[in-house]
Amino acid sequence: MELDKPLDLEDSSDELDDLARSFNVMRDRLRAALAEINQFTQNLETKVGERTLQLKAAQREALAERPAGLPRPALRQRGSRDQ
Repeated sequence: MELDKPLDLEDSSDELDDLARSFNVMRDRLRAALAEINQFTQNLETKVGERTLQLKAAQREALAERPAGLPRPALRQRGSRDQ
């Protein structure tokens, strides 16, 4: 998408000038919204990565603290479901 190039009409009627101005406002708003979505996505990916590391650390700690002689719990594969 080419949202960086404003619509510029030369020697046009007032109606077309108004339409071009409205289009440019819409283009600016769309560009800002896309930037906000991209920032949100990046922040979410960062939080998911941090939380994944926390959960892995908690799992290692829980497994290390289990009493001796207990079998290691079976871990489900990602995406598997109990049937």
